[in-house]
Amino acid sequence: MNKQNLRLFLLVLFMLSLNLSIGFVQVKAATQIIEIKATQDAQVCEDYPDTNYGTNNFIRIYHTLPREDGFLYFDISSITGQNYSSVMLKFYIYGSTVTTLQVFPVEQSWNEDTITWNNVPDVNMSIMCSQSFPVKLGFSYVNVTSIVSNWTSGIIPNFGFYLRTTINGINFYCKEHSNEAYHPTLEFTVPAEDNSPSIPSIAGFEVIITLFGMLGVIFTLIFSRRQKLRYNISK
Repeated sequence: MNKQNLRLFLLVLFMLSLNLSIGFVQVKAATQIIEIKATQDAQVCEDYPDTNYGTNNFIRIYHTLPREDGFLYFDISSITGQNYSSVMLKFYIYGSTVTTLQVFPVEQSWNEDTITWNNVPDVNMSIMCSQSFPVKLGFSYVNVTSIVSNWTSGIIPNFGFYLRTTINGINFYCKEHSNEAYHPTLEFTVPAEDNSPSIPSIAGFEVIITLFGMLGVIFTLIFSRRQKLRYNISK
């Protein structure tokens, strides 16, 4: 490779490094989690159809007869008009078998102090979120974005969730538990309040390319200067 071609190659390398660096810059989207705790929760039991369980500190949901189902309500009025990317239903399981939890929107108002198997509200069975669970203890999540988005967009009113299992069951703590951290929670992922741009980060490969390009430019400038000095001396 002659000197002129070498200079051209280094110049092209530098330009390529700039394009790659700009193209691969990654700016992290700043988000935060807004938590909303349940304001009503209760279970209903087929075996005791007139018994109210609204004061229990847990909810049992079992498919095996006698059936036991759950109801949760969250006041999401504070999130009205807020942009969000996802909504997760979070709860603390203290006993379970292998099961699948199904979540549906409720269509009528209800009260945790009076709800029983015999007076459960109507449920919209056309919108469902579900999650399969192994035998486990601790916090678990169900993505309920599709249901909540119908509420916040005004397509259907918010009367809470109806929960049931397809097989077996789970037990989780509700809002009457002494530890608030275990209360059922909706977690909204929303843009962070601080909207200042985050510092761009460049991957290692792009850093190497950029350094090579910068070295190429420096070498080219030095080479050009030496050539100019030789030309002047020769004159």
